[in-house]
Amino acid sequence: MAADAWIRCAIIVLVAGVAGAADVEVVDRFAWEHVSAPWHLLLWAGAAAAAGWWAWRRYGPTPPGWRGPVARTARVLGLILLIAAIAGPSWQRTTTTWLPGRMVIAVDRSSSMARDDGEGGARRIAAASALARILAKPEFAGLHPEWRAIGAGASNGPIAVQDLLAADARQGIAAEGASSPLAEDLDRLAGATRPDLLVVVSDFRVTNGPDLAALAQTWTAERRHRDLPVHLLPVGGERIDPELWIDEVAVNPEAAVGEREPVRIRATLRAPPQGEVRFQLEADGQPAGDKTVAIERPGKDDARLIAAEATLEAVALREGQLKLVAIVRCGDLVQRRELSISARERKLQVLMLEARPRYDSRYLQVALKRDRTITVHAYLGEGRWRRWSDAGPAQLPLTPAELAAYDAIVLGDLGPESFKTAEIEAIARAVRKNGTGLVLIPGETGALAAWAGTPLESLLPITTGDAATIRAGYLDNLPRSLSRTALAANLGLLDSGAEDGGLDWGQLPPLLGACPVASVRAGAQVLAEDQDRRPLVAVARHGAGTVAFIGTDTTYLWRRNVGDRYLHRFHSQILRFVAQGRRRGQIAWRLFAAPRRAVPGETIAIHLAPLGEGDAPADAVAVRLSGQATNGQAGVEQLARLAREGAGFSARINAPSAGVWKLDVAAGIDPRTVDTSELLVLPPTSELRDPRVDRAGADAFARACGGQVHADPAALAARLPKQLRNAEIVTVPIGLWDAWWTLVLAILFFGVDWALRRLSRLP
Repeated sequence: MAADAWIRCAIIVLVAGVAGAADVEVVDRFAWEHVSAPWHLLLWAGAAAAAGWWAWRRYGPTPPGWRGPVARTARVLGLILLIAAIAGPSWQRTTTTWLPGRMVIAVDRSSSMARDDGEGGARRIAAASALARILAKPEFAGLHPEWRAIGAGASNGPIAVQDLLAADARQGIAAEGASSPLAEDLDRLAGATRPDLLVVVSDFRVTNGPDLAALAQTWTAERRHRDLPVHLLPVGGERIDPELWIDEVAVNPEAAVGEREPVRIRATLRAPPQGEVRFQLEADGQPAGDKTVAIERPGKDDARLIAAEATLEAVALREGQLKLVAIVRCGDLVQRRELSISARERKLQVLMLEARPRYDSRYLQVALKRDRTITVHAYLGEGRWRRWSDAGPAQLPLTPAELAAYDAIVLGDLGPESFKTAEIEAIARAVRKNGTGLVLIPGETGALAAWAGTPLESLLPITTGDAATIRAGYLDNLPRSLSRTALAANLGLLDSGAEDGGLDWGQLPPLLGACPVASVRAGAQVLAEDQDRRPLVAVARHGAGTVAFIGTDTTYLWRRNVGDRYLHRFHSQILRFVAQGRRRGQIAWRLFAAPRRAVPGETIAIHLAPLGEGDAPADAVAVRLSGQATNGQAGVEQLARLAREGAGFSARINAPSAGVWKLDVAAGIDPRTVDTSELLVLPPTSELRDPRVDRAGADAFARACGGQVHADPAALAARLPKQLRNAEIVTVPIGLWDAWWTLVLAILFFGVDWALRRLSRLP
């Protein structure tokens, strides 16, 4: 055993000497190997004394003369020597080898560390470079720190100290990680490196995984790294910078010249400087829309994201590519997004059905015929159906195939008795499934009440009484003055053109009658009212189509001294509004991502939701994500399989790399029936949702794991040891009890006793 220990000690000393990285201390001392406590020596001494006394007094016959004391003494010394040997006297050589300890400094390289709210206005990550410069001084030569990155995703790994020392004093090394799973990164780092001292430089903002307090509890419960000294350096400020992002600009990529195209703009704000957001739209460099939306203003320390959206309208005045610019403003924050749509000449196809040639429908037909962007096919139902215009089929076009050619249907003062059941069902189906718009302009006959119980009844935005009530209402009505509601103004509808030198609706000649409205159905919206706030124009969405109710048939009175100007302006806006489903290509589905803005790798949901009551496709739909990533990689595509979920389809995937990704259907249903959208993937967004330094999180972590929190790099360095060493201790016993001379002495003592007794002829 002693030889093995000596060999092991020699190897350690040899390796340390060759490496030149260790100090060796050798200490020799005498010890009793079989004595576990100092007071046990008294027991051994008592045993030796008793044995000596017994050997002297119980010796038996003693040799005569001088031989007797010598023999007795030899036997006593032999017994005492044996008892002393059993106690294990030995020399112990203790060799202590001091090896350098492992100091690991974890530096958070997530995007929030690039903020310039560190000490003196420097970037947060510059604190790591400042600490590296301090530790490079001679007095810290015994630490030998290892620098490791956390919060940098795939780039987590060693950091060269040369990069830290060479970095700009105010900028530091790069910080571009998309998220901060700090607890997971620290747990993985501590398990892989097994440090003797851990230093963390971070803003301690955790955006993924468990928080640091949970990590400390895990370490404590599982007794991992429980003796690990931890030093924390929180860096960063408490301010929340206002931010503004444009998430999505949704518009039909193909538009008709002269038609209003809705442009839906969605934005997200953090710490908005004002309580309102201004949405603007430019078309070919000219203002096309402007709307201000009120938003919630979070408190001072609230970093929540606030969503805002608005729908503006663009009108293509020429064929070709139309450049649109969406602008969102909030205080001094401004974001712009450019896109283009293709505009072409396409006339609005209108089918007008009337019972008799009323004044309003007669003048309306003439006004629409003068509009080069509208084609009107008019039919009268007096007795039997006949064509009431120069254009259109000779027979009433009410089969499903024939109705597919029309963008809007105007239904005058007539009831279901004028139609076959199949024709009524075809009209309802055209609205719900094909997106055909329906405009009802009832008269004083009360024919509107007769639609009760038919497929068209549920399409009406309003409810009325019976036919007698409607007729009485028309007779009792006083002159009406029309004004548009705030909703219509926000939608950009029923604009009289007063700002262009025209008159407002209320300044035009009063209307002489209106259909009495009992109530507005749930989900319907009122676009115009009379002076008594009673509905005159109401709309409702049904499936892919829109239905409008115009309660008055006396708008022809607006022609006095101005011709068709206001009559045409009023009805053409309503016709184009209800026909938007058709203008968008018979859209029956909406494809979108939730959330609309994500970071790479974040779990997102892709939904395909039905807008109408069309036929459901197969059990699965393939969706394609295509676009150009911000890393310059062009033509990137990714496919996702959407499974049925309720009435629609959905799937959950990991967000692709940063960039703007267009969503469209690759297989399963007709892409022309889908309203597509975009997914915006921004690397720093998730990381910067709350950019404040989490000092409370750092303090909780320090308390839970027994660590220390420091105010700055200099304070942290002052608390570090000047040397970090681990002791490798080897003790080699050199036993005296098993030495050869111990055996020789024992044989000598007992041999002298035996020899003297034999010379004296004693047993």
